[in-house]
Amino acid sequence: MKKNGDVGERRKLNPRLRLADETRDTDKDDTIKLATELDDLDREWRRTTCDREVNEEQKRQRLGFFL
Repeated sequence: MKKNGDVGERRKLNPRLRLADETRDTDKDDTIKLATELDDLDREWRRTTCDREVNEEQKRQRLGFFL
């Protein structure tokens, strides 16, 4: 009776399956990188928006003081 052997080893030997595994790993890495970049952009946008709102409020307070 023939044993199936190690599935991972068979995947490494089959060029199509190996390419599929490499592509899947690359896609996963790219997705993680993209998510990290989006988080960084979102964080930066929130920071600048908050800074802008604070600056506008400070301007209103200063103008209100002079009126």
